[in-house]
Amino acid sequence: DMLLQSAAKCMTSVYDQVYRVGGDEFIALLDGKDSDDLQRLYDRLKRKITEMNDSRKDYGAFSREAEFRLSIAVGYSAYAAGDSSYEQIMSRADAAMYAEKKTMHHGRSR
Repeated sequence: DMLLQSAAKCMTSVYDQVYRVGGDEFIALLDGKDSDDLQRLYDRLKRKITEMNDSRKDYGAFSREAEFRLSIAVGYSAYAAGDSSYEQIMSRADAAMYAEKKTMHHGRSR
């Protein structure tokens, strides 16, 4: 699917280890990154999305459809003192991703 390929290409240009965890959901596992590092990578990913939407060269048949814009909802979290499992970190990242997704959908309906 061209949409998933475009999203994956975008993410792998920013993150070294990206894994598809189902449907249209991916995870990047990063070692030794703090919240500031994660924010910088997030900003880099958003710039890459903008570049891809501007150039449209990776969109195949969608490149001629002006209304098509790649968007990726992102949630991230770093280890925090007191975390006792990866599930806690993943839960925070998941909640942040759904909050961003809600904001993105709300912005489209205006």
